[in-house]
Amino acid sequence: MGEPTPAAERAVVVNAIFPSRICGGSGSTAVLGITASTSGMHSSVGAQSNRVVHATAGSSRQRKPADVAAILNGYYAAIAPVIHRHGGVVNNCIGDGLFASFNLPLPQERHAAAALEAALEIQQSLAGVDFPAGVQIRTRIGINTGPVIGVTIGTADWLSYTLLGDAVNVASRVEQLNKQFGSAILATESTVRAAGDGFPCVRLGETDVRGHRGEVVVYRVGPSA
Repeated sequence: MGEPTPAAERAVVVNAIFPSRICGGSGSTAVLGITASTSGMHSSVGAQSNRVVHATAGSSRQRKPADVAAILNGYYAAIAPVIHRHGGVVNNCIGDGLFASFNLPLPQERHAAAALEAALEIQQSLAGVDFPAGVQIRTRIGINTGPVIGVTIGTADWLSYTLLGDAVNVASRVEQLNKQFGSAILATESTVRAAGDGFPCVRLGETDVRGHRGEVVVYRVGPSA
């Protein structure tokens, strides 16, 4: 489908991913990664990559596939509107992991701030949701901002829009670090600086991130898990 077209700086959030209708694009993005237990520059929120929600009323191995699907559908129905309301785009969804981005493919001036706002609202929203079979869901969210590129990949019979770049990988790894720090939302220093003042962020220090050269400074956003 041709070379990706340049785009303004963007933010990407990672954790939930839905296909995008827009092809091409690059820039600074905020990426958000989210996992359910049942960022050119982009901001990534990892509801962006992998394992934000945990079902505390039993594991998926103890439930019928149809019941697990009903729980996950309820979970995504609760968090996807929050991401959209803050200008984010869900790029992909794999099991209980979701990847979302801000500022790509849709331009967004306050992408990093929007990613943080979405993450905080997601945690608040889930606290008041009653899921099937009395299941309680907690999420872990990782957010990173950095250069990514948006492309379509696949074959003549199947195409998918996705984001590529180290910023996406970092968002996913940061989401997983929540278990180590006992937190619900972690953001990298690049996201915190891009977002500006006004957010409840506590610097936790530098940490190694698998697959990334050099250490990453992470911040807890909001209260502990």
